[in-house]
Amino acid sequence: MNPDGPAGIGPRIIAGAFGLAFGGIGLSVLIGMWVAPFGAFHSPPLFFRVFASFIAIPFVAVGFGGLYGAITGMPLTGMQNRFQHTSTLDTSGTRSSRSPMQTDCPRCAAPIGDAEISPSGDVKCVHCNNWFNVNHTSHG
Repeated sequence: MNPDGPAGIGPRIIAGAFGLAFGGIGLSVLIGMWVAPFGAFHSPPLFFRVFASFIAIPFVAVGFGGLYGAITGMPLTGMQNRFQHTSTLDTSGTRSSRSPMQTDCPRCAAPIGDAEISPSGDVKCVHCNNWFNVNHTSHG
């Protein structure tokens, strides 16, 4: 199964059911809090209306986000693919034919992140200030 493709029918039904439940709960709380007239008998005070709204808004967002994912069949983590680490790309934008680059520090295992890489491949770890070469996969 291709992890980047659309989800199957089973996960879509489950995501749709959870999305509908969470979104419905959030909308019910929002509507219940703000439709009641102010000053009426058993009407919630303004503080409770605002407090309940802050709790209900994430329910609505998560619920309808899951429902959207169920309808389209695509996971909501699709944005993660757009921000993947691009240090293995050369300046022309295509994947280099050389050996894979070392993208984490051999001393502290921190990712190199947005650190500048010299033309020879030397980079300084921003966490432990260790210098290493990204073109060498060995730790020596």
